[in-house]
Amino acid sequence: MKSLALIGICFISNAFGSSIFNPDPDNSIPTCELVRNKGYPCQQFNVTTKDGYILTVHRIPNGVKSPGNSTSIGKPVVYLQHGLLDSSATWVLNFPHQSLGFMLADAGYDVWMGNVRGNNYGRAHLSISPSSRAFWHFTFDEMAKFDVPAITDYILTKTSKNNLYYVGHSQGSLTGFIGFSIEPEWAKSTIKQFHAFAPIAWMGNSTSNLKYIAPYVNSLAYILDLMGQTELLPNNAATKLLMGNLCYDMTDFICESMMTLLSGYDYQNMNGTRNTVYMTHNPAGTSAFNIAHFSQLYRTKKFQAMDWGAVENLIGFGGSNPVEYQPNKITVPTALYWGTNDVLANPPDVAQLQSQIKNLLGSYEYKDMDHIDFVWGLNAAAGPYQKLIETIGADVAASATQ
Repeated sequence: MKSLALIGICFISNAFGSSIFNPDPDNSIPTCELVRNKGYPCQQFNVTTKDGYILTVHRIPNGVKSPGNSTSIGKPVVYLQHGLLDSSATWVLNFPHQSLGFMLADAGYDVWMGNVRGNNYGRAHLSISPSSRAFWHFTFDEMAKFDVPAITDYILTKTSKNNLYYVGHSQGSLTGFIGFSIEPEWAKSTIKQFHAFAPIAWMGNSTSNLKYIAPYVNSLAYILDLMGQTELLPNNAATKLLMGNLCYDMTDFICESMMTLLSGYDYQNMNGTRNTVYMTHNPAGTSAFNIAHFSQLYRTKKFQAMDWGAVENLIGFGGSNPVEYQPNKITVPTALYWGTNDVLANPPDVAQLQSQIKNLLGSYEYKDMDHIDFVWGLNAAAGPYQKLIETIGADVAASATQ
């Protein structure tokens, strides 16, 4: 029996590498622990939206590498907003010289990292339980209308600033394009610049695997809703345990295949030894209706609100069809950062979006980048992150001389 047990342990060890016996210390831990583990300070706040959702946001008030960087007082504020099925942790999952959250803090900025309803930092409400179907009746429409403004206004109140720099990845850019276009005057007064990584608005040319499931997702979302199972891909204990051991050695290809499913995975630009870290923090959860909304963007080839059906559309939009969003109403200076290998923010769709941006700061093409590279890629630091920091820095310097 002892021999069999020894053989079993050896098999498990070979299959999962050392992950079971020596897991990465960054696996599964909360965002602030990720930050503090790298020697940076971290603060946590709760923000309540107008419709009652309670969102946790995280802050790196100062860096550790720049002189005079030990306080947040007087510093320009940068608000980072994550993408689909992601969380605030995404900005600090790599090491300090590779992660945008740390790089901005070390460059002298007061860094805030938001979360949206439905992820593991957005599962609370003033009156509705996450076990209720009503809690999950949302898409990125509500994130743009309620979550981003609530977080922005909270940050500005907390920091006594008039405006901030907004950086969004994927869905985080999408909520910017929606929110800043439906409330252009509010955005003009609060958002100094808008920087969109892997920008999404139109998705009709997407080449991701979304195109294979898009015809069925809408119906599936309603079926799940009737079954009371509208939460999708939560970041629970079972998921963390599975991913902490699946993304390693002999079984790592399964983990990488999962990351490839919707958004692609560039082996050349990723640090494979961090896969357990990436996948114990992701997916971070959302609603089935949110995924359905993305599928509608692909199927309709329109940049529009969620199509809930004629009756709900009439109540919500005043007509039988959902409203179409108009990025050309955005007055905020906007920069686009996109990759030629991106299957979600496909170059033709980015070109259509770019044609609608009236106040374009710049459109930066990265030939070696895909969708995930903009948050986890090892090539992001010297590419889009450096360009972002230079662009914001130039604006800060120009403002100081006025």
